Amino acid sequence: MDHYHELAQQFLRDMVAFPTVNGNEKPLAQYIAGVLEGYGFRTQLQDIAENRSNVVAVYGSSDNRIIFTGHLDVVPPGGDWQVCDPFHLTEQNGRLYGRGSCDMKGGIAAMMASAIRAVEMGEARNCELRLVFVVDEEVDGLGTQYYVSHEPPGGRTIAIIGEPTMLEACIAHRGVTRFKVAINGRQCHSGLPYEGINAINQMARFLLEVERFDLDRQSLDCGILPPPNITATMLHSGVKENAVPGTSEVILDCRTVPGETADTLRASILDILHRLFDGTQVTYEVCDFINVTPSSTQPDGQVCTVLKNAFQEAFGREAAVTYFKGCCDMSYFCKAGYTETLLCGPGSMDQAHIVDEYIEIDQLHKAVDLYSAVIRQAQKGSCL
Repeated sequence: MDHYHELAQQFLRDMVAFPTVNGNEKPLAQYIAGVLEGYGFRTQLQDIAENRSNVVAVYGSSDNRIIFTGHLDVVPPGGDWQVCDPFHLTEQNGRLYGRGSCDMKGGIAAMMASAIRAVEMGEARNCELRLVFVVDEEVDGLGTQYYVSHEPPGGRTIAIIGEPTMLEACIAHRGVTRFKVAINGRQCHSGLPYEGINAINQMARFLLEVERFDLDRQSLDCGILPPPNITATMLHSGVKENAVPGTSEVILDCRTVPGETADTLRASILDILHRLFDGTQVTYEVCDFINVTPSSTQPDGQVCTVLKNAFQEAFGREAAVTYFKGCCDMSYFCKAGYTETLLCGPGSMDQAHIVDEYIEIDQLHKAVDLYSAVIRQAQKGSCL
């Protein structure tokens, strides 16, 4: 096995052992800082909250920066794991099992190994190599928001986020805005249903109109991205089985494309509610509680060109250029001016967040090779 492939596996083994379920990332940040300091990196912990720290490791000093970034936190293990203890990396049939192995400690391990390789092989002389590993991506994105607010891009910077993309170059993702909509009728005894106003029935009318609105948007041309969509994901109604419910609440998960904002979506939702209920005894409230904007980079821009050249060097074929199916920290990077940012990491979203999460060993090794080629290609003039 290649030394740096082996190193990536060892890093992944060590990192999975840290149970960084959101809110417990500092010990892992300290471990990474200690490892990278041993290879000549300057490191800094950015304390976000109690026991929550980003780690930033820098090699060299230049206006020409290559940033590799990813998140330290993982989702809870959940379920009944069959292959292994979720926090003990286990190798089986060409796979490495453990919580975070795919999303996304595998990407971090590959980034660390490739950066160390570049330092030891003298391939990081004409750039500033920067590893940025953050907290809280799985919930509110606090780690990345803190980093970009304290570290403006400056100079010429490319950034690669190691989310699991099967090493495809993902140059765009949809945003997400979530609304809670409450519809209020009038509670009464279920034996006298017409004495009240059934909030569930009114919610059903509203959701049918939301579905019609959403279907009308499916023909929109959104470039590389799929059309926007709205999905009702949670519903709560009623207090007792023999009472007509007076209130019904729904969570709407809205996947957005460029040109849509929380304000435009709220206006559309309110328009439906106005049409249905104004002039009646039904009342309603709408509030949004998550808003992450969509983001994208140009397919012929610096970072995508470097990635495509690196892919050709490492594997002798063209990289697939596509979009990322989820929503992620790329939004915060782009919003802060890091316009040359894309996602490319080992593993598949199909293996993320599941019981018995895993990453293919081959994907991990290929990520080391690809990231190493990115560092070389970036210094050949593709972006620097």
